[in-house]
Amino acid sequence: MKIFLLAAALSLSARAAAPVTTLGNFPNSMIYAVETDATGNIYVAGFQGNFDQADPFVAKLSSTGTTLYSTTLAGSNFGIAWAIAVDPSGAVYIFGNTNSPDFPVTPGALQTTMQGTFQGFVTKLDPNGKIVYSTFIGGATDVTPGLTSAPGLDSILVDSDGDAIITGQAGANATIPMFPPAPAPVVSSSESFVLKLDPAGSKILGAISGVGGMIAMDGQNNIYVAGQQYGEANVPLSATPGAFQSEPSTKPCSLLGAFVTCGYQYVVKLNPGLDQILYTTYISGEYGATPVAIGVDAQGDASVAGTTNSPDYPTTPNAYEPLYLANASHQPSCFFIKNCINAPPVSGYLTKLNPSGTGLIYSSFFGGTQTDIINFAAFTIDAIYLGGTASSADLPGFIGYPQQCLPQTYASRLSADGTEIQP
Repeated sequence: MKIFLLAAALSLSARAAAPVTTLGNFPNSMIYAVETDATGNIYVAGFQGNFDQADPFVAKLSSTGTTLYSTTLAGSNFGIAWAIAVDPSGAVYIFGNTNSPDFPVTPGALQTTMQGTFQGFVTKLDPNGKIVYSTFIGGATDVTPGLTSAPGLDSILVDSDGDAIITGQAGANATIPMFPPAPAPVVSSSESFVLKLDPAGSKILGAISGVGGMIAMDGQNNIYVAGQQYGEANVPLSATPGAFQSEPSTKPCSLLGAFVTCGYQYVVKLNPGLDQILYTTYISGEYGATPVAIGVDAQGDASVAGTTNSPDYPTTPNAYEPLYLANASHQPSCFFIKNCINAPPVSGYLTKLNPSGTGLIYSSFFGGTQTDIINFAAFTIDAIYLGGTASSADLPGFIGYPQQCLPQTYASRLSADGTEIQP
């Protein structure tokens, strides 16, 4: 399969821009994560094979598309690399999961024996694609990177000390404790977590349970998490004093034919040791909100983007689109004949939170009168990049686009302050 990248997937870390091009040829492969480095090299990760037998792999390409290396982490069953990070030296860190008991792990790693049915793993490669360390993650339980519809999205980082920070979710039949050896948190069934590994992949430096999703990091190695709280399904997160939104209003939603409460977006800031919550706030509406990306700037402002069914999602007057515009017709979702959910159509959103988590710098919808989804966002010094699926001919930047040609995939660039679309 050839890999097609739009502006190097808008850099996916948005550090560079490039024309649409074809880069590399990796037969029988799927790509789930892309990253770039400061010199323009491109790193991709995913799996090679099929769903019966496949192996995680990572490849490095030059800025012109030449393959510099391709490394496969072979096991006897199935494995996939969901997320990737690159440090300044060019070392690569990948986070994924596997059900191969013979997955290549290194001596002295944190966990060398597979204990779950679908085990998490973290692997570090040197700048030439050779394994530095490789370890299972998760004790006797399943581990899945990420919490969104695209597992693994923004679920691994590397800090200035070479520590790998990951976020994921325990399986439905988690065994406690999840992370041997101590110290580590107790992680309940289906609970999320954030964890930090030392540069050798042999020791847990810090961990916290109950939060997870997408992660970002500031210049002081503080960790920012954007995730979802599913109403009363779990113990609600306690917002910190003065938080922008102390708790969301719960609303029943329908999912796969069964009643659940909506997923309410939260943002949490953690100290580098993952042993102190610096702030917690919700940013959501009555029908919830689903984040797909988080970023943090030099001032400590946290930006999130995603999709919501909530007309009351909080916005600011200075935003590009402060009002919810979607009015597409939609069918109610019913559990029993008497119980139907008539959720409004979806719209994208873009929000920036101040450094203390107490207020919004700006917050905007991004959509038209039909249904529009944001499933990718990247935040840079100069601009904000968005990507998704548009069903609205009046989506910002789509004016005049024929309705009969929709839905279509779109990519947009907004000014860094979120107030205007840029060419």
